[in-house]
Amino acid sequence: MAAREHGQGMAGVWSYLAATYDKDADGRITPEEYTRDEKTFHRLDRDEDGVLTWADFEGPARMDGAIARLVLMRHLRDPAREGPPGSEEVAQAFARMDRNGNGTIERGELDRTLADATPLPGGSPPEVPEGVHVYDSLLVLLDRDGSRDLSLPEVEAFRERMIARAMAERERAEREKAKRASGDGPPQRPEGPAVGEAAPDFTLASQDGARRVTLSDYRGKRPVVLIFGSWT
Repeated sequence: MAAREHGQGMAGVWSYLAATYDKDADGRITPEEYTRDEKTFHRLDRDEDGVLTWADFEGPARMDGAIARLVLMRHLRDPAREGPPGSEEVAQAFARMDRNGNGTIERGELDRTLADATPLPGGSPPEVPEGVHVYDSLLVLLDRDGSRDLSLPEVEAFRERMIARAMAERERAEREKAKRASGDGPPQRPEGPAVGEAAPDFTLASQDGARRVTLSDYRGKRPVVLIFGSWT
């Protein structure tokens, strides 16, 4: 509901927060106006000036990056091949998407590419969820010249950034693994239960705080579905 009214990405987050908490409509949300917890306020206050403003929300959101990577993996590479697409694959896919041949991918061209795509067997990589403004997310991350369309060098630059990020994550994971093996690093987090094993018991408050729910109270009585997600 909020996404439909305020949009997606960091601009949508700021629009929602301003409409909800900026009571005097001065473009600033003070700690007194922000009625949620203090820890969340300080996390949102990225420039640490003591108030929330649009400056704290400029730039891409994590969801924008996730959408851009999903589109890149889904439409710019051979789905039978693992890993990021090669430079030649990107150039060939870009040419297919650039339907009018003017050297850029425009909003309508991307929309038609997504609409014409044949669903992949097994759902990997997954399709972009319905209602997501894909082009806006790509512009936030890829449109370096502010032209409001996407060129091949911009797409190629994003591919290179994605590869660099994957390499950095792999190196970080290897360092952490080496630390744990030597006993210098933090203990490895335990894995969850295996398929067929019972879920660990827990007790949580309901959303309104009026009651508490314990998983084991339902065991043997009726099926229980646990849905995990995040809200920003």
